[in-house]
Amino acid sequence: MSRNKYPEQTKKKILEIAFNLFGEKGYEDVVMQDIIDVTGFSRGAVYHHFKNKNEIMQAVISELFEQDMLFFSEIMEVDLDAITRIDKLVDYIVNSEAKREMAYGMWSRKNNMLLYANVTNTIRFAAPAISKIIEQGISEGVFNTEYSNEAAEIIMLLFNIWLDPTIHFDTTAEKITKRIEFLLDLLDKIGVPFLSDKSAEKLNRYYLSFVSHQ
Repeated sequence: MSRNKYPEQTKKKILEIAFNLFGEKGYEDVVMQDIIDVTGFSRGAVYHHFKNKNEIMQAVISELFEQDMLFFSEIMEVDLDAITRIDKLVDYIVNSEAKREMAYGMWSRKNNMLLYANVTNTIRFAAPAISKIIEQGISEGVFNTEYSNEAAEIIMLLFNIWLDPTIHFDTTAEKITKRIEFLLDLLDKIGVPFLSDKSAEKLNRYYLSFVSHQ
């Protein structure tokens, strides 16, 4: 009955429950019956919205990404300089419980689908968004590069893939700090030093928080 009367509420609850289960048990260890049992919905109600857990995962990823893009749109609508916009983005990343739980529950369990989705979203959406901030920084005279698009792609791949400590299963606090130092040096050398000292420190603490969780 709930499915027929309130389909959007039903779908939202399925996604919320699935997100929590993926975080607690890991994507590979969750089956559709687990989701059905916790939601309390009938099999028909759940399968009406999603054919399998892969579709549910894709919907969870899409919803999180939409939240990211909404936040980016919001900070682009206010009058901020390029460095401050990056500071705001860093604050958003390090303070997002949803992102942290997703990383704990699935990155650390080598979920290939999530890895693929993250790479795809990085290249298709995140990098073009960051490119706009780099172009703003060029016009403000704080950045100096002729490759705003290419720089944005490389930077976001480093942030979302290479720098993510949950991918490096032998990572240590020392290695994470070294990677941050390298990234700061690289950004300076390619003419896009957009991480303030404050943001660099926040990111370092954020990534270090994953070490004890592995």
